[in-house]
Amino acid sequence: MDAFFPPGPQKHFIAGDAPLFANNPFRALTESPLQYGELVHFRFGPTHAYLVNNPREAHYVLVEAPERFTDRPNYLKTLNSAMGHDLFPPKDKLGGRDRIKAAYDPRWLYDFADQITSAVNLLGWCPDDVVSLPTHLKTMTARMTAQLLFERDAAPAGLREGVPFSQPLADRRFESPLIPAWLPVGARRGCGRAHSGLKEAIADLVADRRCGLFERLHYVNPAQAVDEMLLLFHAGTELVANTLAWALHLLACNPDAEAELLQEVRSTLGGRLPNAADLDNLPYAEMVIRETLRLYPPVWVITRQATREAQVGKYFVPSGSAIFVSPYALHHNPKQFINPEAFMPERFSAGYEKRLNRYSYMPFGAGVRAALEESFVTTVSTLLLAGIVGRWRLNSLTPPLLDIEGGMTLTPTSFTMRVGAR
Repeated sequence: MDAFFPPGPQKHFIAGDAPLFANNPFRALTESPLQYGELVHFRFGPTHAYLVNNPREAHYVLVEAPERFTDRPNYLKTLNSAMGHDLFPPKDKLGGRDRIKAAYDPRWLYDFADQITSAVNLLGWCPDDVVSLPTHLKTMTARMTAQLLFERDAAPAGLREGVPFSQPLADRRFESPLIPAWLPVGARRGCGRAHSGLKEAIADLVADRRCGLFERLHYVNPAQAVDEMLLLFHAGTELVANTLAWALHLLACNPDAEAELLQEVRSTLGGRLPNAADLDNLPYAEMVIRETLRLYPPVWVITRQATREAQVGKYFVPSGSAIFVSPYALHHNPKQFINPEAFMPERFSAGYEKRLNRYSYMPFGAGVRAALEESFVTTVSTLLLAGIVGRWRLNSLTPPLLDIEGGMTLTPTSFTMRVGAR
């Protein structure tokens, strides 16, 4: 039956490849391309799906051909026959998308650098404290982001609860191809209530318009400002906290890298917190953040749907098929990165863009939104990492390999570290 498709794993007669992903989706995403090639065919029940693991073709799917691959798949229309033809072909044509410039300007963040790094004081750790690192960091970043964006001590509850359901973020979720998007199961429960709270919170923030970073976005385009504010809020609270948690754990498990970072921080900062002028003098701190994002990309898999028959590499993908692009799989592919499982910040030393295969590094996906998030998270995380490492020594109390959770974004399971003074 699979002779007309690209290579892929042996499939269960009824469930297809669903058991493979249920047991360990990360292993399935990383090992399948090594065994079957850069376009892997999966089947989930009657639904056909394709994993794209070639950087060039991944960029084509995500950015270059939006008219062929929609970011709002409706899996009710992807029930294919054994030959891959649609039983319910898409009726709506995907309209053209405006390639507009981001409302957020990364240079604005330099004006808020002191405000960002002062958040390190919120941690308040003492020597010999045993802390649940992800929890502590998320408490810190939530307050920091509320101050940065809105000049408030805390963001409205409706915003915090509703952001995971906002469309720009929900578009990237990994959902089962067998579950319709409208069915309220799992994390989708409470979606309607969360959307209502989100709308009320946004209306309140727009009416308030204090002098934070969100107020600057209004000068570009109000509707686009709200869209990008949601991305920045999620990036500042969830993604920065997760990135810092991964980075601090990796440094504790790699003492040579920790020593090199500490030397840079001490010579640059001399015991103080970093500011915007220090960013150019903290290259190793940024390298640590970029390598952390390579090993643990926040956007670990992105789902698209073919709106018409399209060629991906040397294969033709039928209309209505599900398309998966996995930054996690790309980043752990030995064809793209030497010794991909190792923590090697030196990969991202000066000129790394010329050494890496173009499009092989996409921790947030590709396109304007991804570039916005990457710039924001990298800058904020670099400043906070330098501030934390300069003040505390953190010793890991967990095994070197942490368990990871693959929800909307890649998240570490809870773990503890022991605090020591520098």
